[in-house]
Amino acid sequence: EMSGNTGNEVAVNATVNDVDLETATVTRGSGITATNLSNAFSANNFVIGGTKSDALTNNEYYEVSLQSKNGLSLSLDQITFNIRRSSTGPNAYQWQYSLDGFATPGVDIGAEGSYTDTATNGASMTPIDLTTEADLQKIPVGHTITFRLYAWGATGGPGTFAIGRQIGDDLAFV
Repeated sequence: EMSGNTGNEVAVNATVNDVDLETATVTRGSGITATNLSNAFSANNFVIGGTKSDALTNNEYYEVSLQSKNGLSLSLDQITFNIRRSSTGPNAYQWQYSLDGFATPGVDIGAEGSYTDTATNGASMTPIDLTTEADLQKIPVGHTITFRLYAWGATGGPGTFAIGRQIGDDLAFV
């Protein structure tokens, strides 16, 4: 939940975290810049006219890592999330996961998403199904799964893209 954030925090810890998981933290890639946007986790300075390849190369992403504890394995069903963009912000996105902290290229989850609305409070996106991703089922204790939400397609500067702005959980892994 991003409620109460100024939007430009360096990192945000989960407000609700399962007792059998290490605390999850959302951060930004080095290619984007934190920017103010109340009740969100926001960034700007995405490559104007950028492509997915640009987003990957230039580290234009939000990231969160999950790790189980207490001797339990971790299985994931879905990602639910709310996003918001300015009129010149990125209009396309892709979720990826990695089992090695992105030391090797990540694995796309589902299809690329498109979001062109510029509603002040953003919108809830269609949940991303994780049940068909074998790597995300029964992850052994001590192993970390890292997710990234890449964004691209900004049409002008400073074009913002954010997680948040809706009532309720703005980013959830269930």
